[in-house]
Amino acid sequence: DGVLRRCTNAHAGYPTPNENIILFADFMPEPQRFVRGTATPGVAIVHGKLEFGVSASISVTRYVGENPLGFNRNNIRIQPFLFATYKDDTLDLSASVSRFDGWWDDADIGNEQQTLYDVSLAKTFGDFKLDLSARRSVEDTTFPYVPVTLRTSAGVGLSYKLTSQLTLRSSVKTSRTEYPGVALSSKTTAFGGGASYEFGKDWTLGLDAAYQRGTLIDGEPMTGGVVSLSLARKFNLKSALAQK
Repeated sequence: DGVLRRCTNAHAGYPTPNENIILFADFMPEPQRFVRGTATPGVAIVHGKLEFGVSASISVTRYVGENPLGFNRNNIRIQPFLFATYKDDTLDLSASVSRFDGWWDDADIGNEQQTLYDVSLAKTFGDFKLDLSARRSVEDTTFPYVPVTLRTSAGVGLSYKLTSQLTLRSSVKTSRTEYPGVALSSKTTAFGGGASYEFGKDWTLGLDAAYQRGTLIDGEPMTGGVVSLSLARKFNLKSALAQK
């Protein structure tokens, strides 16, 4: 039998975005600052390993201070979701589709309506693990005349547990960022590889490298590389509380 769950989340934030804008040929003189309040009511049905439901994100954004180009970027957003998840010992699958509707106070910034999605799959085959993902989302921007940027991405990753402590991994990811209303976009493809080593009781050391290539917003090609070294520790809150 299914179990009905209701939930309502609330969130408030104070982001300070800044971007390299073609009109300045540099970053904006000062970051833009805004306050955003978001409420997300929803309901889900849980049936065994399957969960599905509906929710809606409702947010109000108010900018603080003056925009150097004179735009009023205050806005209201409503985004209803349909979502589903399934998880067992070897498979973890999640999917959601939503409708984004945003209204901006400035007549020079067009309102925006988009259909968005987020799909991910993780499947384990013995010592191998396959990860697939695809996403279409909107992100805040300071670009003139553009309400939001539209980002479409997809990726595939494969990892292999060589020993009980050492895991090797590789990935390919691609993304495209569009600027609605001004016919501009940028593209990036990244090829990556790395390894992680578990040592001690809860420590993990990771090393990753990626080669990137793509096209910038002005049409110029770009290439680059990223190398990262990480050290992480897991904390078992339940065990810590039990010891007290």
